[in-house]
Amino acid sequence: MIDIDSLTFSYGDHRVFEDVSFRAEPGEVVALAGPNGAGKSTLLHCIAGLLPYEGQVRYEGEAMEHMSDQRRARDMSYLPQDYNIAAALTVFEVVLLGCMSDLGMKVNDDVLERVESELHLLNIEHLAHRPITQISGGQRQLAFIAQALVKRPRILLLDEPTSALDIYKQFGVLDTIVEVTRQRSLTTIMTIHHLDLIFRYCDKVVGLHDGRLRQVGPPEEILDSDFMAQVYHVDSERIRDSRGVAHLLNLGQLIDVNPEHP
Repeated sequence: MIDIDSLTFSYGDHRVFEDVSFRAEPGEVVALAGPNGAGKSTLLHCIAGLLPYEGQVRYEGEAMEHMSDQRRARDMSYLPQDYNIAAALTVFEVVLLGCMSDLGMKVNDDVLERVESELHLLNIEHLAHRPITQISGGQRQLAFIAQALVKRPRILLLDEPTSALDIYKQFGVLDTIVEVTRQRSLTTIMTIHHLDLIFRYCDKVVGLHDGRLRQVGPPEEILDSDFMAQVYHVDSERIRDSRGVAHLLNLGQLIDVNPEHP
């Protein structure tokens, strides 16, 4: 369980966000939603311990800043949105690096089996011996998701995990993330732009706007026409498909919803 309590972050005199509080439970997928510049990725960086912040992040009741680097590295996986690599490594070796804390002079069979398992989970075992620099952007994204999962973390932080994937693979990857989150009782927090996917895959949405927490709760309670008008400045309707899943039908820009944001 992760508790975010009054989290605030600034770049110099610029306040990116302030007083953000929410809780993420084991087995739960939490989406950070908001327009570009709302601070979603920066918030993930703070939770991951990559940026200093005011307020507190607690994991199972313990303040993150008091945790050892070893425990944080063992229990948390963070996948950035842009993950460039120029090293001459195969996909198998890239995923293997996710087990860095378990590697010694010799890689044991358990670690190798974990790598193979994650490659199979994401349907990229056929790429295992391909150089990471010679596969597509979407395939690299899958390899790095496998790397994030292979060390069997307790906390999974993902910044736009489907950004480089086509629609078909987006569904497959998010199906896998939800399944793994449930089966392994992970606490998963991710940023995502495609709000329709939040309805289908996320238990909770954290809405950020103008550097502040807008709302926290189940997507069905948060993502509606009022939220879209106030946060994204668009006119929208919420509809349901034949399966009963909610979708947002965005109709166009709204003018002068907020005088500060024409």
